[in-house]
Amino acid sequence: MSLLQVQNEINYCNGDFCSKGFPVKKARYDLGFKTDPLGNTLTGCPLEEKISEMQLLKRDGNTIAALAMVMLDNPMCPVTGHR
Repeated sequence: MSLLQVQNEINYCNGDFCSKGFPVKKARYDLGFKTDPLGNTLTGCPLEEKISEMQLLKRDGNTIAALAMVMLDNPMCPVTGHR
């Protein structure tokens, strides 16, 4: 991927829904969280990965630190795909 494509992936989410959850209305966590079609409350990453933290590090230009952050929970990240 080009640098522009990488930055686009990093900025894919405008909110930090991976760590905070998906509010019913954007930026209104006091209204509660959305639910999926199975009735599960969407409170954040179901895998408990540090994706938001990794994206913050990469956005700030700390590429090696971003890789280290994601590898804490997923040492096999090179074989898991681009998302």
